[in-house]
Amino acid sequence: MRNIKLTITSSAFLIIAILLFSSCSKELRIYSDYSQKGEFLSYSSFGFLNNKDSNANNSFTSEAEKIIYRRLRALGYRHEPNNPDLIVSCSWHNKEVTVPGFSQAKLNQWTSGTAISSSDPMINSNRQLLRNLPKGALLISFFDRTKGFTIWQGYAGGLPTRNRSPQASKVQAAATLILDQYNIASSLLMASTSK
Repeated sequence: MRNIKLTITSSAFLIIAILLFSSCSKELRIYSDYSQKGEFLSYSSFGFLNNKDSNANNSFTSEAEKIIYRRLRALGYRHEPNNPDLIVSCSWHNKEVTVPGFSQAKLNQWTSGTAISSSDPMINSNRQLLRNLPKGALLISFFDRTKGFTIWQGYAGGLPTRNRSPQASKVQAAATLILDQYNIASSLLMASTSK
């Protein structure tokens, strides 16, 4: 039953994101990276980092946080403002930004073990690279609170902006598309059914 609910929820997010972005720039770029030291199947709670730099950034990140909250709750995480396993950070960038990343397997391949058994050298290379995102970038990061490092980051660059500000619906759609990259649902379901 949980599997059906998760599939329906994920499909609904994807349909909404596609519809909202149908009028967007073709420049939109979405990436994600993860740490192979992350213990993805052991995290059970999340909270948000209070990093509101300005009123403008506050409104964009609060729109993204609504989507993040719903998505992580749908994956079975508890929202815990104090002492969560994962601390979630959102930031908005009006200018072009360069972020460090990796050439690596998709997260669900890594957590399920299929990347480890792959013979494709690009999947297992974990080669560091720099990603240049065009202006209008949303960055979402998950930090392991107890170990003190980033375990996952996703970003969308090239969101269309009007007067340096994207529409709330575009920010929400970008957050949805970014979180589609945090695709550990099948690994979480396999772990919960094997207990």
